[in-house]
Amino acid sequence: EKDTVIIMMTNALNREYFRLNAEITEMLFEPDYVSRLSTKVDKRYKSLSEHPHGELIEGFFKTAMKGDVAENEKFINANFHPKLLERFPAKGMAKNFTGLGNELKGQELVSIEDNDKLVTLKFKDSPLRLSLTIVEGKIAGIDVEN
Repeated sequence: EKDTVIIMMTNALNREYFRLNAEITEMLFEPDYVSRLSTKVDKRYKSLSEHPHGELIEGFFKTAMKGDVAENEKFINANFHPKLLERFPAKGMAKNFTGLGNELKGQELVSIEDNDKLVTLKFKDSPLRLSLTIVEGKIAGIDVEN
């Protein structure tokens, strides 16, 4: 596994294609692989209160925007999937969480798209797109595009 090299080249301007190499890697090595490139949307929501994982996502936003590293770590340990925590310990993620919180401040959520385990959040007048993979009620992956 560790000696595998994947090289992908494209001249496409679509951002989705640049993520293809990460997708291929996850497809090969992650048993619970969920594609982030899928264009199929099972359901759309206008607010977090309508979404089955709305409370989890709302907690994610509030905690990240507080900017408190200790609170971030506590939230991550309680709400992130164990397999994600195996790969990325909470202590390391907690610092990056604050940066994400700064990006989320002032953003108005306009669309929540649900595709099986992948929840994609879009914001008004912003290129920011946040995708959360949610497995067994826990955050199992985060993808930020800006």
